[in-house]
Parts: sequence; structure tokens; C-alpha cells
Amino acid sequence: MDYEQELQSVVQTKSQQAQFIQVSLELTDKCWEKCVTKIGNNPISESGDNKTAGCITNCVKNFLQMQQVLVAKFSGGHNQ
Repeated sequence: MDYEQELQSVVQTKSQQAQFIQVSLELTDKCWEKCVTKIGNNPISESGDNKTAGCITNCVKNFLQMQQVLVAKFSGGHNQ
């Protein structure tokens, strides 16, 4: 592979990585907003709202899973 092809490959990988991160963050934001809109003046710790706490927990789990996929997909991308 010549230098130009390698450079194009790196740029394409970085572009895909940036797109994946952007989608991941957008989905996390939407999830978070869905969960926390009703907290308002009643913090979770005081309201005892298990549904909200569960919703936030799911958002965090989904975010972490997306980060694991990102790392798995793009780690070692320069070696390919």
C-alpha cells in the first residue's frame, strides 16, 4: 500500500470513528433527556423514583456498551 492509499485509509477510519462517536453522544443525550425531564425540583435521591433511576442506569449501560464497541472497532486501525 502506498503512502496516499494509507493516508486515505487512516482518514476514512478517523471519519467513521468521529461519526460513530457523534451518533453515540446524540443517542446518550436523547436517552438522558428522556430520563431526567421529570426530575425537576425532586432530585432522584429524594424522590425515590425507581423508574427514573432505572432509566438513567440503562442510559449509562448503553453508553458504556457503545464505547466498548467503539474501542473494539477502532483499536489497532492503523495496523490494518
